[in-house]
Amino acid sequence: MNGKILLNYTQIFSRPDSPTERNDTADIWASNTGNDGDWVKLTTINFNDSYTDTIPMVSDIYSLIYYRYFAIQITQIGTSTSYANIGEWELFGVPEYDP
Repeated sequence: MNGKILLNYTQIFSRPDSPTERNDTADIWASNTGNDGDWVKLTTINFNDSYTDTIPMVSDIYSLIYYRYFAIQITQIGTSTSYANIGEWELFGVPEYDP
């Protein structure tokens, strides 16, 4: 990504081959440099049980700052025997120089 965006919301889909693997919580981080120590936590997502590979977990982002880099950090999974499960992560927002 060359420019910055004002992130409005994200959508997370599970992997289609692992429907029983569940994320419980995740943090969304943003940065303009990508360097250690320059990341800001935008939100914590509390997953529900209904997100799948076709029905996303939608999370609104309330930020007034444009960012260049974004990261997701899974902080808790469903059970001690499961794995993190993200099949697709979509970011929706407004480009800094929206015509």
